[in-house]
Parts: sequence; structure tokens; C-alpha cells
Amino acid sequence: MRRLPCRDRERAYRAVRCAREASPGPAVPGRNAAARRSLSFSTLPVADQVRELGAALSVNKPELARILRVSRPTVRDWVEDREPGADDRARIRTLLRLLSESAVSANNPLFPRFVSPALESGGRPLLDLLAQETVDEPAALNLLRGAKALGDGIDAEREEREARLREAGFEEPDEEQRRINLATYVALLDRPRKSDPRLRGRAAKSPAELTKQ
Repeated sequence: MRRLPCRDRERAYRAVRCAREASPGPAVPGRNAAARRSLSFSTLPVADQVRELGAALSVNKPELARILRVSRPTVRDWVEDREPGADDRARIRTLLRLLSESAVSANNPLFPRFVSPALESGGRPLLDLLAQETVDEPAALNLLRGAKALGDGIDAEREEREARLREAGFEEPDEEQRRINLATYVALLDRPRKSDPRLRGRAAKSPAELTKQ
């Protein structure tokens, strides 16, 4: 079983602890919003519900099929608008509800590295937990919220780092500048090395020539 890097494991322990300490309590606006999101998901066609699950969890088709406890061809049939049976529809609704209660969606998905490896030493990966025949909902919610908190922390750090760079005078490169930077990098990789006689005489393309391709 793959393990998270040390820094991520420390974040995972904190995130999962915070998720466990969150008491159910009375209804609050955030939970009402989750209920509304769950309701909106339930009104989507099955094909869109299945796509939402895959995108929100950042899983590939085999992993999605495993979570839904069906074959890959069956998932493909559902995406092509074939209706699932009653038990399968109930499972899809349950998973979507858990995602809604965790504020996870296709627009705000989990990081893939927090879905497959275990967040806690000796714990179960979220992927394994969601693939159970009967999902342990409290445990799944804890892991979903923990994984979401980890992702939010990474996003916050990235945004803070970008803000510091902007304050220091660095600007985010536009698309054209990105292409030029990439072309320059590739051109440098392709530059012949004098130490390798097999590469002598080869002319590397200039960045300008690469960007025109």
C-alpha cells in the first residue's frame, strides 16, 4: 500500500482529527447548502451523476467502477444514458450525498493523492472505504472531509505563495509567454552536447521555430 510523504501525513492527521471533532449539532446554513446541493444532484440524469462522482473524487474509470461495485462496461452504459437498477441508483445517491456533505464536487474535487493512499498510518484509503458493499458513512465522511481539508490547505498555500510573488513584482505569465518558455526549455533539452560525438552537427530548433509549430 502506498504511503503519503511525511509532510502530507502530518497534514492528514490534523485534517482527520478536525473532521472527527466536528459534532453533528443542529442544522446550520452550511449543512442546508449541502442538502440543496444533494437535491440538485439527484435531479440530474444518471449519466451526469456518474460523471460528477468520477470528477469530484478524481478517480479513473476502473476506480469509479470499483466504487460503484459494477464493471467498467456498466459504467460506460450509464454514461451513455442507460438506466441503472434501483440498488445501483440508491448507491449513487448515497455517494453523492456524502460528497455534498463534505463540500466536494466536480468544481471542487479532491486531490487524487488523498483518495488512494491511506491518510492515517494503518488506516484505510478512502477509495477502499467507498468501495465497500455497505459504505460506512460516518467513516467515509471523516475521510472525505479530511481529504478536502488537505486539498484546501494546499490551495491556500499556493494562493499565498502566488500573492507573495505578485507583491515582489512577479507576474503570472500569459498563455503566449508560457508557450515561449516551454519551447525554450525543449530547445535547451535538444541542444547537441559536445561530449557526445553522435549528437555533433545536429542543429536544435530555436524557440521561435518551435512556437510556430
